[in-house]
Amino acid sequence: MPTKPIDPGESPAAFFASELRRLREASGYSQNDLGKKLGYSEQAVGMVELTRRTPTEEFAKGCDRAFGTDGAFARLWPLVKRASVQRWFQEYVELETRAMSIHSWDPQNVPGLFQTEAYARELIAAYRGNDTDALVAARMARQETAFVPGGPQIWAVIDEAVLRRPIGPQAVWLNQLARLVELGSSPHCVLQVLPFATGAHACSDGAVILLGFDDGPDIAFADGPGQGTVVERSEEVRGFRLRYDLVRAQALSPEASLGLIEGMIKEQK
Repeated sequence: MPTKPIDPGESPAAFFASELRRLREASGYSQNDLGKKLGYSEQAVGMVELTRRTPTEEFAKGCDRAFGTDGAFARLWPLVKRASVQRWFQEYVELETRAMSIHSWDPQNVPGLFQTEAYARELIAAYRGNDTDALVAARMARQETAFVPGGPQIWAVIDEAVLRRPIGPQAVWLNQLARLVELGSSPHCVLQVLPFATGAHACSDGAVILLGFDDGPDIAFADGPGQGTVVERSEEVRGFRLRYDLVRAQALSPEASLGLIEGMIKEQK
């Protein structure tokens, strides 16, 4: 695969790529040679060197083994992974790590913080992109930040449609439903389902997340296909908060919501 000059200071992925190419050439390996050592194709190695594909964690560890770099690539990989998150989402992820409360409404999918790894992989693979592994890892990393002692209070409202659209094989879907029950029963999470019977509601135009902070004003994040917007103007955030509260008031109680999900699990077993 043709090569191009790499500016290692451009991004973590570019630094990874430049080190990969430098060590590969110093070792006398072609891209095909290295691919065979790593268990990847020549094209995959070339794509990483061109920063057109985000390396997986396994790829990074394989580079350390191939070059004897004592874990250098594996230590760099989390930075590459974090930077691979779509740029429009980076600002939100940084804010989420500082939030003391996270309130979300999702009309299509299980919220990211509530997703199992297998469910997330099914969803992200359906986008038909090249960075499934890195994006799944980034989503799981968000959970590691959120579900810690002293972490944020999380309140999620999902549309009943989320529960009526099984994702992946039955085992993946049942594990995801069980995960919803597990988190919805925990002391720092609340889960509600907005039933079909509600009809029209205040958040029918898309997903939204509200973040609350101890050291600053709340913000809203309006999510959409392939893009999202961080909203900071106080009057706009208040508008999102009102709409969210209206949907929350129309949703089933937390107890009834968990009962609905538990019933679905029993039906499918």
